[in-house]
Amino acid sequence: MLRNYLTIAYRNILRHKLFSFINILGLSLGISVCLLIILMVVDQLSYDSYNPNKDRVYRITSQQTWADNSTGKLAAAPAPLAERLRSEYPGGEKVALFRNLDYRALHNGKDMDLSGFYAGPEFLDVFSIELAEGNRNHVLKDPFSIVISEKLAHTFFRNQNPVGKILTLEEYDGKKAGDFIISGVLKNSGNKSHLKYDVLASINTLTSLAKANNDQSFSAWLNLSNYYVYVLLKEKQPVSSLQNILDEISRKELSQKDVFPHIKFHTQALQGINLTHEILANEPGVVLRRGILYLFALLAFIVMVSACFNYNSLCVARSLSRAKEVGIRKVAGAGRSQIIWQFLTESVLMALIALGFALTLLQFIKPAFYSLDPYVQKLFNLDANLLVYGVFAVFTILVGMVAGLFPSLVLSRFQTVHVLKNLATLSTFSRFRLQRALLVVQFSLSLICIIFTIVAYRQFEYTMEADLGFKTKNVLNVELQGKSYNLFSQRVAHQGNIRAISAASYLPGQGWNMGVEVKRLGVEEATWLDYVAVDANYIPAMEMKLLAGRNFSGVDSLQHEKFIIINERAVQKLELGSAASAVGQYISVGEKPLQIIGVVKDFVIRRPGEPIQPGALRNLANELRYANIHLSDKEVRSTLKDLEISWQNLDALHPFKYKFYDDALAAAHGGFSIMMKVVGFAGLLSVCIACFGLLGIAIYSTQSRLKELSIRKVLGAGATSLALLLSKNFLQLILISIVIGTAAGYYISNLWLQSHAYRVDIGVGTLLFGVVLILILTLLTVGVQVCKTVRANPADHLKME
Repeated sequence: MLRNYLTIAYRNILRHKLFSFINILGLSLGISVCLLIILMVVDQLSYDSYNPNKDRVYRITSQQTWADNSTGKLAAAPAPLAERLRSEYPGGEKVALFRNLDYRALHNGKDMDLSGFYAGPEFLDVFSIELAEGNRNHVLKDPFSIVISEKLAHTFFRNQNPVGKILTLEEYDGKKAGDFIISGVLKNSGNKSHLKYDVLASINTLTSLAKANNDQSFSAWLNLSNYYVYVLLKEKQPVSSLQNILDEISRKELSQKDVFPHIKFHTQALQGINLTHEILANEPGVVLRRGILYLFALLAFIVMVSACFNYNSLCVARSLSRAKEVGIRKVAGAGRSQIIWQFLTESVLMALIALGFALTLLQFIKPAFYSLDPYVQKLFNLDANLLVYGVFAVFTILVGMVAGLFPSLVLSRFQTVHVLKNLATLSTFSRFRLQRALLVVQFSLSLICIIFTIVAYRQFEYTMEADLGFKTKNVLNVELQGKSYNLFSQRVAHQGNIRAISAASYLPGQGWNMGVEVKRLGVEEATWLDYVAVDANYIPAMEMKLLAGRNFSGVDSLQHEKFIIINERAVQKLELGSAASAVGQYISVGEKPLQIIGVVKDFVIRRPGEPIQPGALRNLANELRYANIHLSDKEVRSTLKDLEISWQNLDALHPFKYKFYDDALAAAHGGFSIMMKVVGFAGLLSVCIACFGLLGIAIYSTQSRLKELSIRKVLGAGATSLALLLSKNFLQLILISIVIGTAAGYYISNLWLQSHAYRVDIGVGTLLFGVVLILILTLLTVGVQVCKTVRANPADHLKME
């Protein structure tokens, strides 16, 4: 039976080549996008799934509440919490405490950038990590012991067993972190985890250093930024018991009535960390917001709905030519269910053929998706396995069933007598109000995507071109990597293409920030102040506007901080009066009184588009990490080569690392750019597939009215009047789509823009561009078929009458 269905379906596909080709093309476009989404979902769901204890592992997160009831949520937790849980919570099998580690490894003249964690032996048990070398009962116990990855072991020691050997770690400012004894090698399992690490160093290293230096930060309950606590519960232990003990610890240690911030702890399941509903501050690794995946899935659904509707439209267009086939088959004894299954088999077979094309398209879509942003490559691994290909096949069969269900029900309903007696009595399209409504929805969704993409692009352009309060054009940021800024600047300052050079602790405007609590002298209320450490050249070189006071000068000591320069927002927040009156006043920065010597115009510290924060410039030599080199427009390539030579003469061990400020700002908005491009791509695909569906309806409509049009033409009707007659219904549907799509697109785009502190206006031009694009595509689609029909010879259609 199935073989017969497949044979007939295959013959019908070949018999109607044009319709089949358009159907397969539309389905393959929709399926290829959905396959990409399936790969993304499978990849994201695989994070931490390797862990046999994944259902029992929970992360402890922190929530701060300040006096004004503002809150902040962090993925981190204070280090003392781990010891309290070990001693007071019997429901925990293991408690892992760890901290980020970001060093450079050195050995026998070789060096390698690496990342990892300071951790204890519990880390291996909580995350089910196996060792290729070493005894898991002894590793990570002694201070200055370390476990390295197999990749790192091969880089430094080739085929030798590295256990017992020494590996030197160095901070990026050139300070030595210590000589670590390798006690084990991590087995390369290929498992996906939200934690990325090359090494694990014993956390007892930090405790021993803290004792030696009398450093209390390790035991401070308010030190929430640096440490992470994960708990492995005992079998059948409810997570509510863990939450209860966390609430009790919070009440005892961190909820005093007049002391802020108040801290509360919460539990987060291991498998809920990656696809999270909200990104917490201080995440130890890269995670994906669940809403982003929902957005991609929604866009794929829109494209797939368009493809299925396109199939419906073309099946309706073929209904007249297949009506006699249905009638003859019923006369031959076929029941309605058999005809339904025949049409479903045909649609599934066509979908499976489209799957082959979709898999080919996928090979082009994946590299394009990866190229959207380097962030994408870190977040997604879109390789497929046999199980995923099985999912592809099942999904495609379901698509074929859904796409073919409506046409099969309609076509199988044809009455044998009416079909064989007078085919012209069938008036299928007029009954298909649902199809017309779907066409309106389809084009409306396409227009919404187009309008949103245009608005997003304009907002992105506006954000990139906004006045940041400092210069970014032709500014080259060089990472000093621990080298002396003064020595580097002396080496390169003589180059003729360099206009100015300055230094900073980081690059404002990219989402990073460093801050400190400040107070007016004699006032208890504290204000958070973002700051950038700079040298005396920074303000003039970056073309910042000094509103009052003076800049740092060469006589101001960089080693013993005395002065500070703040922005306008800080003047307002600290209630210092005007910019001029603020100059000369003192503020308490941490525990240190500093004199305000200048006020600069507000500048962006965090991200463009976010509200300006109270900010400051500080004269701190030990925090300078970047040299900002201002280039002229001429001979940029040769200047870069000269700078690289100067760097290599200064430091032959480390590579020359640089980026242009404008490129760095664009990279900082990678997620924004990805969303804009993906929505635009989905909108374009949806429009193209919608046009395929419109073409199907146009073909059907003109075929069903050929005799009517021929008679009108014989009676003297002109080509223009016939074209308007044929196009009237389509134009009505498109105009309705334009009204709905424009209104919805404006509302959705405006709603999205509310999240930006500085935003563009949605002008009439933006809406008109989307409308004109839709009109041009639809008029071309319908116009070709209408012109072909109007030009037909009436005799060809009336000679049998």
